[in-house]
Amino acid sequence: MLRLLPIPSGLFVALCLTSWSAAAQFTEIINSDRPCQANTPYVVGKGVVQYQTGLDLLRIKDSPTHTSGQLYGHVLRYGLTDNWELNAQSDYLKLRITTGELTTDVGAWSSVQVGLRRRMWEQKTIRPKSTASVRIHLPVGGALAAEKPVFDVLTIHQWVLPHQWTLTVNAGWAKSEITAHQWRYVVNASHPLGKILCLYLEGYGDYSQNLAQHKWDAGFTIIPHRNIQLDLFGGLARNRGKSEMLISTGLSWRILPRSRRI
Repeated sequence: MLRLLPIPSGLFVALCLTSWSAAAQFTEIINSDRPCQANTPYVVGKGVVQYQTGLDLLRIKDSPTHTSGQLYGHVLRYGLTDNWELNAQSDYLKLRITTGELTTDVGAWSSVQVGLRRRMWEQKTIRPKSTASVRIHLPVGGALAAEKPVFDVLTIHQWVLPHQWTLTVNAGWAKSEITAHQWRYVVNASHPLGKILCLYLEGYGDYSQNLAQHKWDAGFTIIPHRNIQLDLFGGLARNRGKSEMLISTGLSWRILPRSRRI
């Protein structure tokens, strides 16, 4: 049975705000890229295995078509060193698409990715804590997946602000042989609420082929144990007459090497 450990409030605030140590990326409390869309500027630490999973409930209305579905996401992260991380991600998407009286059900792997993340530098005055990642989206076939490899570059930056607020900014670019350049952004603000809760507010979007999309979401995390995080978030968007709604819940869990166990 898992024994729940008390988490000192000061330690939790340190997690929600910044790295536990400026000399290493390992944090005493789990650091996940969930919830919401923003990645955090951390690698998991040498020898650490971290698993992140979630269920997204989707609803899209783009008249005359209505789409509902579920996305099952899985991420596996492994710390090669305290500065380098290897990660893999897979998403399985189930959709029900209705246009008038015609309904189509589709289910397939929508994304399989492998990548590397590199710690760059810590925050110093106005310079943010930063990491960079490179990923390749593999062509896995099916109606919902990329037909050609897609290369994805992301820079991740975070500032600790007054009054226990944290600002995280992601800026990314993706390109394949058959798609145009896609630029995307995420701006995320977080704040601890008590000893084990943290609140997140976020705006994000992308720009491609002279079209821009902007979306919003918000959520919170609960950390009942140093190595476990639970989360819940939801979001809304309306772009060029298309409305979208998202509700997501997830779990993040890590396994530490013996040298890091308390």
